[in-house]
Amino acid sequence: MTLRTLLNAALRDGRVTSAEAKKAVDYAKRGGVQPSEYKLLHKTLLRNVDKFDAPAQQRFLFAGDVTHSFDGDPSNMKFHPGRLFEKGISMHDVNQGGQNDCTILAALAGLAARSPQSIKNMIRANPDGTVSVRFYSKTAQGVPHANWVTVDRDTGGTAYAHSKRPTEQWSALVEKAWAKFNGGFGANILSDGPKTIFALTGRQTHDGYLDKSATITKLRSDVHAGRVVTAFKKDGETGLPGGHDYTVLGIYKKNGVEYVSVRNPWGHTEPSGNGPDDGVFTLTMAQFRAHFTNVTNYDN
Repeated sequence: MTLRTLLNAALRDGRVTSAEAKKAVDYAKRGGVQPSEYKLLHKTLLRNVDKFDAPAQQRFLFAGDVTHSFDGDPSNMKFHPGRLFEKGISMHDVNQGGQNDCTILAALAGLAARSPQSIKNMIRANPDGTVSVRFYSKTAQGVPHANWVTVDRDTGGTAYAHSKRPTEQWSALVEKAWAKFNGGFGANILSDGPKTIFALTGRQTHDGYLDKSATITKLRSDVHAGRVVTAFKKDGETGLPGGHDYTVLGIYKKNGVEYVSVRNPWGHTEPSGNGPDDGVFTLTMAQFRAHFTNVTNYDN
């Protein structure tokens, strides 16, 4: 019997109960949950979330580390020993877990890709074992103000962002601090691209719609200047999830055709023919404009 067999059996009748979820998770835990098993649990939940009853969802979200149910409070993240950084900083350190917060993670991956030092500058390890993370807010005069948000170093299972290296913690801790800064994992922080990039960088940003030529001109300029740019995908076509934010990594031309390089913050799931399933893929500019609604980029 395999984990995949258990999951397929649980999904066969169209509804996954807590008992069925527990059986699958217990099976995975007996083998010391391998990275491939975490990925399978994550994909299964995200693609079939409507078929899981609430207790079953919680079991899957916390596969491996949970000792009690999740109630939306970021302080309930469970302990996972590790270090802040391992072998440098990369966009591949940012892989979405069970929280519906792709906007912050797409922006965070972009910052890691464009300016790793900025990631180090926004995270402080404190003598008491906690970590403080800096987010910018805007004063009444419109000036960026640095806010340091302190959290403990407990992280948790498949529920939160994680690195490809299991013991690297920085992305999960930034996500945890972001939730605390905004009052929890609520809808108010899910999809505000301009607020999110401003909080990370202190730079004023806006949403530009891809049906306007001025947006494309600005997009090219920002990407070539190494700025953080995210994009919102409106539909589920091209084999990618819709209603979802992505990181724009690059723009280039080949044989007269313009292409856009993009990353899914899940760290997996991309159109076929794009190499390893690491979430990084390429679309023509025409495809990008057809399937993405808007980008969030800098004002100037």
